[in-house]
Amino acid sequence: DPNCIQTDKIRNMTLLKPEVERRRRERMNRSLESLRMLLLRETHNQVLNNQRIEKAEILEHTVLFLQSTGSQKLHFRQGFSTCLERATYFLRVEKETPGLDESLTNTLCRHLHGSPPPPVPAPATGLQPASPLPRRPTGPNVSRKLNRPPAAHLPPSTASQAVWRPWP
Repeated sequence: DPNCIQTDKIRNMTLLKPEVERRRRERMNRSLESLRMLLLRETHNQVLNNQRIEKAEILEHTVLFLQSTGSQKLHFRQGFSTCLERATYFLRVEKETPGLDESLTNTLCRHLHGSPPPPVPAPATGLQPASPLPRRPTGPNVSRKLNRPPAAHLPPSTASQAVWRPWP
């Protein structure tokens, strides 16, 4: 009888629905517990040591952790890129300094960017400076004092090529 089959399906669905919901809650609770333990291990936040911590609090701590981690990675990448830009700029400018081996400069630039640096434009008068360029000061506060070279003066390969990193 088709009505009996339909009734059996409805009865089975109503019996399975609470079981499916229970399994879903168990999965969520296991995942939240794993997340709590991971956060505790990474942040050493003693609030997470309490096994009765609210689920919403675990999620809030997770969001804060991910935001701070992403921010740190962004700062690192920006710092690394700035360092690479400054090294390239320095090599381009110092290439014209007497006594600096041009082949060394070209080798370093190829290593950094995969191609030699573009030539530094000559002064408008056509005269070369009589003495080497003054050395830049070094120290912890120098980064704020140094002028960054405009991005237009950097080799075009800077933006399009992958940057070598000392880790995989």
